[in-house]
Amino acid sequence: MSQPIASLQWPPRPIEIDPASVSRPRLAYFSIVFLLLLAVLLTAWQAPGIWRDVQLKNNGTVTDEFRITKGQCNTRNLVFTDCDTKFQFVTADSDRIYSGEASFMFLDWSSGDYEVDVIYDADNPSRSTLSLGTDKILNRSLTWGAFAILLYGSSILMLWLTVRSHRDKQKLAAPSPLKTVAVEVQNMAKRRKFTLVNYTLKSERKYFKHNIVTKFNADQEPLLLRGPDGKPFGVAVTHQATTTPVLLDTGLTRLNLTDAERQEIWRQLAHMQ
Repeated sequence: MSQPIASLQWPPRPIEIDPASVSRPRLAYFSIVFLLLLAVLLTAWQAPGIWRDVQLKNNGTVTDEFRITKGQCNTRNLVFTDCDTKFQFVTADSDRIYSGEASFMFLDWSSGDYEVDVIYDADNPSRSTLSLGTDKILNRSLTWGAFAILLYGSSILMLWLTVRSHRDKQKLAAPSPLKTVAVEVQNMAKRRKFTLVNYTLKSERKYFKHNIVTKFNADQEPLLLRGPDGKPFGVAVTHQATTTPVLLDTGLTRLNLTDAERQEIWRQLAHMQ
């Protein structure tokens, strides 16, 4: 490449970029609802039991007069364990039989059986749990918190990306002077009627890059050049109202250019190959 891509000269006038050049994340609305639903279900499943067991850990009464009517713990991926139990027990000052149930989710590297007792609230024996739940209370809290943060955070991120794409579409509709930037193409997925391209702004940063997805029609191809290191990169432009780079196509149809202006840009690009 004989000269840097930033030296590309655009016509000295505001140019309109096709708003359709910016695509919202695939299955955006479905993903937001699905992730939020998972987060709410996980919270409803784990949070009440964790709160109950925190209280019983400090103020509960232990009994070894009990029997497990249903108890199963499954370990997945070697460390992720979830237990679903039902049990019956007798309190220390009564012959009445109480029933209880408890579900746990935690990380555990052991592979043996668990020895448990029943812990109950002496003032309200219907509030009960297994000692396994109180022993693993910190583990359970951290595990639930990590999953909750991941799910809620992912849904918020997806919502933000969707809002940003709508905002960018509105801003691109107004003509603006253009600035040329290089982008790194991360992935290209060809379909029968279109091609999805995932790319980021080319920079020295390795983390927290601005990932963008755009869709090219079947008759379009992304505009790629080869850098001094021999690696291909995408040619994109930025609008003055947004920092989101728009990857161009080889025909420059994403820009509102005259035929003469388009020919001049192709001439410049030919000297950069």
